[in-house]
Amino acid sequence: MVNYEWDEPKRISNIKKHHGVDFADAEGFDWETALVAYDGWLGDEDRWIAIGFIGITVYLMVYTERATTSVLSACGKLRLLRNNIMPKTAKPLSDKDGNVPELTATDLKRFKSAVEVAPHIVERHTRGRQKAPTKVQTTIRLDADVVAYFKGLGRGWQTRINDELRRLIKA
Repeated sequence: MVNYEWDEPKRISNIKKHHGVDFADAEGFDWETALVAYDGWLGDEDRWIAIGFIGITVYLMVYTERATTSVLSACGKLRLLRNNIMPKTAKPLSDKDGNVPELTATDLKRFKSAVEVAPHIVERHTRGRQKAPTKVQTTIRLDADVVAYFKGLGRGWQTRINDELRRLIKA
């Protein structure tokens, strides 16, 4: 599983700028079908841009890597220009804040398969159909405020409830 981290004020800013897209949504990012492009050097880190699915929607993520963690600086639904009015350029696709303007067909040609560019991330990605069932499907009634709290944390709320219950058992 890919570990993500982010700066909390940047996450709040991203939610406002990108119509409610939360960095926590990145846990559902499908790295196996993603396209990745190198976006240049920022400060002391390489910056990358990935295009891929979260559910049935195409998203664009701007990130850097630190050991086994991907650090997000922007995440939003992909926007494309209908015509190629921008000149061909090797300039970075994102600005210093990690924002990416509309992409042209020329920009998209810079992207390659994540399997080719970032196999270490694809290997860490373990989502998908269970090979050997480890979970039991059940119905449970919870207080509305408990469900609202966990759903308010974003995608993966059921997993977080499971993790909290497991932590309680181990305590």
